[in-house]
Amino acid sequence: MNAEWAARHAAATAVLTDYEAFRDAGGPAQDGRDLAAAYWADRLAGMLKLLLDAGPGPLEQIRAVLEVFDWETDDRQFALEQIDDILRSGQ
Repeated sequence: MNAEWAARHAAATAVLTDYEAFRDAGGPAQDGRDLAAAYWADRLAGMLKLLLDAGPGPLEQIRAVLEVFDWETDDRQFALEQIDDILRSGQ
């Protein structure tokens, strides 16, 4: 997990934790006006949790390969093969 992904993961986890605490404490009033907003907030929180549990996706993995790649001295073919492996494993 690279530093950028770790920072994004920590921030998203904090937002999700805050939302869950708010919801568990009673959240928005459950009258008809707020019911739809509460439903969508719960769905968004659920999707955020799924993304956090999944970990870094192929794009983040590819960024990590490119981040450590030295264009002056490293073998470009090796980097391309790593990227290809990442993309194939995501299918």
